[in-house]
Amino acid sequence: MALECMNQDFAGDNVVSLREAAKLLPGNPHVSTLHRWRSIGCRGVKLRAIKIGGRYFLSLDALQEFVAATSANATQAPRLSQSRSTQKASDEISRRVDKTVFRSHAKRGTKNPVPANELDA
Repeated sequence: MALECMNQDFAGDNVVSLREAAKLLPGNPHVSTLHRWRSIGCRGVKLRAIKIGGRYFLSLDALQEFVAATSANATQAPRLSQSRSTQKASDEISRRVDKTVFRSHAKRGTKNPVPANELDA
């Protein structure tokens, strides 16, 4: 499988290292940016590269496809996501606020309000 990929995409003179590819791009992004695009991706698209002898290489066609795909995705709204720790912290804050609101209403003798997470249902 890797050899097929190498024969199709990485054969010929259009193969460059990530460091060389970074120099070709406008704005001179750091090579670590290209490594991030390769491993994590950008706007849902990963930069196709192959590892040979501990170094990553890519074809200029793969770089061009990545730029075109990420530019096309740039017109779409960014996807908002939260890490697990951020989500847990947000949930904990919601629980604390609900507890505080319930306690303050209990002290005053008023009816407890509906928790915020039940309003969404």
